[in-house]
Amino acid sequence: MYGKINGHKQQGLNKSQVARKLGLNVKTVAKYWEMELEEYEGCSLAGTRTSKLDPYHPAILAWLKESPDLSSAQVLDWIKERYNDLALSMALQS
Repeated sequence: MYGKINGHKQQGLNKSQVARKLGLNVKTVAKYWEMELEEYEGCSLAGTRTSKLDPYHPAILAWLKESPDLSSAQVLDWIKERYNDLALSMALQS
């Protein structure tokens, strides 16, 4: 995202034009507008976040490929039924 915003900035577009072109909020563009590359690489926005559902990612993808119309509630129910992960169930309820 940083690279795309910076590229459009160098082309002479203003913040609102960049936001429209990339489908972003103007405030998001403004956040990265003046940021240096080193600052971007050091900020938490550049890192990857982990999810409590990461261990179930392959299973969820398989379920969605098989049944693309599943709702998130159904996926959660399937995880609870098949994996019996009480810690996950409690964490997702809050």
